[in-house]
Amino acid sequence: MDGLNALIAQGRPAPTFDLMKSTGNALAIKQAQQQVDAYPGEQAWQQKVRGRQEKQWMAADEQQELTNLATALGWATKAATPEMGKKILADFGYPDIELKFEGKNVNFGSVDGDEISGPADQLAPFWDAIKNGDINLSDPAQAMAARSWMAARGISWKQAKKKDTADRPLKSWVTPDNKVVNLPNNVTPPAGSVPYSTGMDIEVGPEGTKIRTGVKPGDVTRKTQGDIETKIVSGQEQIARMQAILSEFKPEYQEIGARLGAAWTGLKAKFGRDVPKEDADTLIAFKKYQRKAIENINLYIKELTGAQMSEKEADRLRLAQPDPGEKWYQGDDPITFKAKMDDVILMARASVARYEFYRNQGLTESKIRQLIKSGEAAPLNEISSRLK
Repeated sequence: MDGLNALIAQGRPAPTFDLMKSTGNALAIKQAQQQVDAYPGEQAWQQKVRGRQEKQWMAADEQQELTNLATALGWATKAATPEMGKKILADFGYPDIELKFEGKNVNFGSVDGDEISGPADQLAPFWDAIKNGDINLSDPAQAMAARSWMAARGISWKQAKKKDTADRPLKSWVTPDNKVVNLPNNVTPPAGSVPYSTGMDIEVGPEGTKIRTGVKPGDVTRKTQGDIETKIVSGQEQIARMQAILSEFKPEYQEIGARLGAAWTGLKAKFGRDVPKEDADTLIAFKKYQRKAIENINLYIKELTGAQMSEKEADRLRLAQPDPGEKWYQGDDPITFKAKMDDVILMARASVARYEFYRNQGLTESKIRQLIKSGEAAPLNEISSRLK
């Protein structure tokens, strides 16, 4: 709410936020500083230019923050339940905004004492108008009109009579989603939070939040243990997938002749033509092998990125895995496919061996990073050579 009130009070223009323009502003500021260093006589002029650019940049960022806030409040207003609305606010970065549903009315409150409430069907279009720029709260005239618009529709905006600007000692809290937040002593932490102290290991799981105290700096935390176990399981699953592909692999599956024959068999089957049993069995075996190999590539990309990507980026990543090809003319040749398959298995075994060593030695995350940075940790190529 502070950003909203500040913009209304100041009445200054709110430029449209543009990422490329903001980046250009940053580069211009850097260039201005370089010119100041090179030409002392122009220092005053350069400082004036830089100050103006910084103000424009900050104004653009404030406008973007207002747009973000209006979007969050608009979606929270339309939420089906208070819990869903609070999650939306938290996801947008406003976990401190309080939300209550009272019949058809929605009530927003902040730790600073501001409060906005009114019918949901009236609040929603108001936030949308701010988000879309139809209402410019930086313009005093529009801000006054906006307040009149709100009053006519039963929307109440109560501002705190007096802001407490005195410095307050901060206290650290651990939230239910395993985040540490520092809040003034006069601010209530999110529900379910517990005081944070050094020597605390926090684990968040399906059963809730578990806290282990008395942890020394050199102890392995549950999070590090979980990360190591995840790496081990991921490597073991990769090995299992590759071994399943290897058991069904035949060099002719990656040769043009056999693949063209399989495509022809499939085409005849689609047209309802009689397919000899031997050809049908060959097609079935090939498709099972192809499915496993394509699934391996898809899982590899998902584990590596965890998100969608462009076709070009996916094509680049699949080069690291044995590629069976989707069409008869695509994919690796037999020699390349087998070489990739053997190497992936070997590297996965080396990775599992390394993480099992970390687990068995009880190494902390900081110790692991130190070993890697210093070069003491054996690279995968060296580990794989020992496995041979």
